[in-house]
Amino acid sequence: MTDAPSALRYQPFDGRPFKQRIGIRPLDLAAWIEPDEEFESNLATKATLLAERHTEVFSALPYAMEASVEVDRLVAVHMSTYFPALSCEIDPDLHPLDRAGRRVQEDLCLMVQHDGELRLAAASLCFPGRWRLADKIGRPMLAIHEPVARYAEDIGRPTDDLLSRLTVERPVWRLNWSLVDDPTLFQPGGHGQTDAAPVEPEDLYLRVERQTLRRLPETGAILFTIRTYVRPLPDAVTAKHDRERLAHALEVMPDDVRTYKSLLAVADRTIAWLRIN
Repeated sequence: MTDAPSALRYQPFDGRPFKQRIGIRPLDLAAWIEPDEEFESNLATKATLLAERHTEVFSALPYAMEASVEVDRLVAVHMSTYFPALSCEIDPDLHPLDRAGRRVQEDLCLMVQHDGELRLAAASLCFPGRWRLADKIGRPMLAIHEPVARYAEDIGRPTDDLLSRLTVERPVWRLNWSLVDDPTLFQPGGHGQTDAAPVEPEDLYLRVERQTLRRLPETGAILFTIRTYVRPLPDAVTAKHDRERLAHALEVMPDDVRTYKSLLAVADRTIAWLRIN
């Protein structure tokens, strides 16, 4: 198995005042995919979801086919080059993006230009972080993120600018995070909960998404990958400075963002717990 980093490597809290930020960094394509010790179990979970709930976790519009073929080829070559022990044959009769999604732990979302807009044209999304593929397929970026608190005013235009400027030679990656009370990777719902029973901070989980964006060299489509890590909060933030940065991030988070992230009921107690422990 690989020495790929766990969630403990990713602590996406910087101690700055609150602001929605894209926070992109240059991506070394050699580190594009991150398999780890959960590779086999994650792929088994994907296989089960694709067998039992296929329409919930996979969707592809007709105009995504050419780019999907390119993604399947790129993923297969990457895995055979960097992780040959994990490379495997997949049913050739499957949709090419479905095949690609079964090779890696990452979810794969494909953005394709259509009717003058970049749209979510296909996705293998087995591990959604509180969103439903059926609600987003075929929609442009701003519409996809319409429910996200402060997205439009803070990062809507910068995100569109980033995607329009993204080149084949300069892929990027970023981090996203949340606190959840359920470690299940497949979570299609749950944003904006205000009536859930309070959960003790030590029973929460840190859910971190490592997201990459790259423009495909042949079709010009944009592939968005999401690698999800979930760890119990006490295990995920063990260093004092990381606990303080997370406490600060929760402290300066506005109530509308806390509500969207379903953190309103637990934020203050979690801040206190982080600073005591």
